[in-house]
Formats: sequence, structure tokens, C-alpha cells
Amino acid sequence: MVVPPTVTGLANVSAAVGQSVPAVGFTIAGTGALTVSAASSNPTLLPDSGLSLASGCDTNGAACILSITPALGQVGTAAVTVTVQDIYGQSPASSFVLTVTAVPPPSSSSGGRGALDPGSLLGLLLVLLWERRRSPRLKVG
Repeated sequence: MVVPPTVTGLANVSAAVGQSVPAVGFTIAGTGALTVSAASSNPTLLPDSGLSLASGCDTNGAACILSITPALGQVGTAAVTVTVQDIYGQSPASSFVLTVTAVPPPSSSSGGRGALDPGSLLGLLLVLLWERRRSPRLKVG
């Protein structure tokens, strides 16, 4: 009886949209020459062309590296399935989840206590100047 090949060490990964996704390392084991492939469950977020295996990922005990390049501007999740096939046609698979999140808003220098951005400050000044013109008693400054 031939022992089927294995894929071990896969872990979920995440990144914010527009940032690089960390490469995923894993190990394969099996008898004879092995063929490794990867596929995405969400081609809108991660087309299969965005999955690239480093060379040398075809022998028993090989440490493999999978590079991941999501589609530009997309957010969401995708299950990535890594399959290893041996010379006997056995092809078990293992999966991990890629999560791409929206870029978080910049942190406020006031600790979230209502800081104004430059555009808001300009708007405030314009409102104050307009009100001053309408009501000469209003003092600005």
C-alpha cells in the first residue's frame, strides 16, 4: 500500500487592500516526483494567476513557498486550496483562508476626540467668516 502525499504547515493570512500579502510556507511529503498546485475559491479577489509557487516544490520533504497577489482594490476572503499529487495519482488537498480588508482610516492625533482634518478646518473658517459678515457682532479670533 502506498502512503498518499501530504501538505502540512498552511496557515491563514490577511492583509489590508493595497498592501503586500505575506508569502505562505508549507511542507510536502510523498513518494516519487510530486506535483503541487494551488487554486482560489474567489477569483474576483484572488485569481489563480495571483498564486505562484517557488521552484523546487516537487520533492519529498520540500519546503514550499506560495506567493499571493490579490486583485487590485478588492476586499473579502478566499479559500486557497493546495493540492499535491504523487506518481500514483493520489492527490490530497489542504486549504487556508486569505482575508483582504479595507485600509483602516488614519488614526487621529487627538485620540479620537473629534480631530478635524485640514478640509474640515477650512470649512469651519468659511462658515465663521460668513457668519461674521451676516452678524458684525460675532468675533472671530
